[in-house]
Amino acid sequence: MRVVVAGAAGQSGRLVVDALVREGHDVLGIVRRREQAEDLEHRGASAALADLTELAPIEWRRLVDGADAVVWAAGAGFGGDPHAVDAEACVAAQQAADNAGVARWVQISSLYADRPEEGPEFLRAVLTAKGTADASLSLTALGWTVIRPGGLTNDIGTGQVYVGRGLTGGTLAREDLAATVVVSLTSPATARQAFDLVSGRTPLGLAVASLAEAPLG
Repeated sequence: MRVVVAGAAGQSGRLVVDALVREGHDVLGIVRRREQAEDLEHRGASAALADLTELAPIEWRRLVDGADAVVWAAGAGFGGDPHAVDAEACVAAQQAADNAGVARWVQISSLYADRPEEGPEFLRAVLTAKGTADASLSLTALGWTVIRPGGLTNDIGTGQVYVGRGLTGGTLAREDLAATVVVSLTSPATARQAFDLVSGRTPLGLAVASLAEAPLG
């Protein structure tokens, strides 16, 4: 599968790239700096240099043409402009992928993005922007999946998670998030699904498969 990863140089994005490469996928990571591109290539992926907030629609189209899937792992982070990155750039990429006939789209969002008014006040702008991008997917023909992880840690992944909706807390190892992204790409159970994800006691594959029996929306 040819997979384009936006935000491939971020903490989560790097792990997503590594997990995809291990599974034998052809990965193109979008990064901003030359040294980041060289790092990606050293780890078995190809790279495209671009600022996500400055790409014109035709440039997005060139990046996603021929891709089987796109993973959105980008985020403004502290000090960045969440509306420009998490909302506007993400929606522009979605539209380009939809127009290009990309089959799958997996989006890393955040817990509370579907209800930003209930989330931490200092994250309100980020949650609102991510929620805007999450909601826009329903207007596309993409086979989309939105993963809303709890607080992300750099702990070693356990492979045990909890999938739910309306969760009010919890953490998740970035390794387990990356593994969930990879599983979701090839799992019909996650198509057109949005779900909260935190560490738990259910093997990751079973947790994802359970979405087929009880869609969460």
